[in-house]
Amino acid sequence: MVRIITILLLLVSAGIAEPPASRNRVSSMPPVVTEEQAQDWLRLWQKRLRLDDWKIEVRIVRIWELERGTLGHIDWSTTHHTALIKVLSPEDYELPPDKIPADMELSIVHELVHLHLSVLPLNKSSRNAEEQVVTMISEALVNLEHRPALTIDLPEAETR
Repeated sequence: MVRIITILLLLVSAGIAEPPASRNRVSSMPPVVTEEQAQDWLRLWQKRLRLDDWKIEVRIVRIWELERGTLGHIDWSTTHHTALIKVLSPEDYELPPDKIPADMELSIVHELVHLHLSVLPLNKSSRNAEEQVVTMISEALVNLEHRPALTIDLPEAETR
């Protein structure tokens, strides 16, 4: 027992048992995405998805505040029509900085689509299928929003 305690103390004093480096990062650069941008995306997509009767908040959170392997999470109360969306902080992303804003917007839309499905009963056996459907719908919506404008070249009216 004494050996185990001694080893633990040595590890702590050597700095091996420190929290992950992502928790200690300090950046002097401006954030890639601000809370205000996240709020703007929320308002835009909440309106588009006709969720105006819900009081929804969005928060940018650090990686340890989310379930492992996720980029976002939503908690809601159908009774009170309230929801809280958490999205991964740009500080913890493993994408190039120029790709982060689009991914964060997609995460917000993804969580809002989950909110639409909240009227359905929760079923653990179909959770993976639901996640795939939510992902496909949210990607389609965001892709439609950001696609280049379509132009249709119509032939000039012929004169007879």
